[in-house]
Amino acid sequence: MILEGGEPIGRVEPTTRNVRKMLEPLMGREEVWRAMNFPLPVLVSAKESERLDIDTGERMDFFEEMLVRVFCEDPLEEPMRPLLVMLQFLDDEKGELGLVVAVRTHDLSLGNVEVSGVEAPAFLSWKYHGQPCERVSKFIGNSGYPHITVDRVWEIIDRQEKGLGVVKDENKMIPFPSAQMRKKRLVEMGLM
Repeated sequence: MILEGGEPIGRVEPTTRNVRKMLEPLMGREEVWRAMNFPLPVLVSAKESERLDIDTGERMDFFEEMLVRVFCEDPLEEPMRPLLVMLQFLDDEKGELGLVVAVRTHDLSLGNVEVSGVEAPAFLSWKYHGQPCERVSKFIGNSGYPHITVDRVWEIIDRQEKGLGVVKDENKMIPFPSAQMRKKRLVEMGLM
């Protein structure tokens, strides 16, 4: 729980201001972002988020739109009734990108965790937020967090390059979300 003047505070809305304020202490802390594999935050509306619960085609479109937003727009522009989606990038056993997972949260007051000797908001971490919540969700009979494989990411990039993507703007082409590209984007966003 986040403390303010020694007192616990309630729910913290995922607004642009709140997300930036909570990430401020991590400015210049590349080791923290690296330890979490450079996750990327995106604010989405509750309505947009509902699309993740639908079939794979809708999910592909959603992930395409989120990748465009993360790499080509302002991903922290605040929509109506915002939810935070942390795009988590999980490596396979070879240490290469294997999955992109969309971890949603409507409350930023999940507490802090220590990452590389620094306190970081738990909502950033797959290990301390995404993975435990996914396990609970599966345990009670629900599915895990929506995700796409790296092959699907390449399909999205290929569709865009051919002008067949959901987002048909040649000025908004998605790069492959390598660790280097994610790090570069966090710097551009003023988060690292």
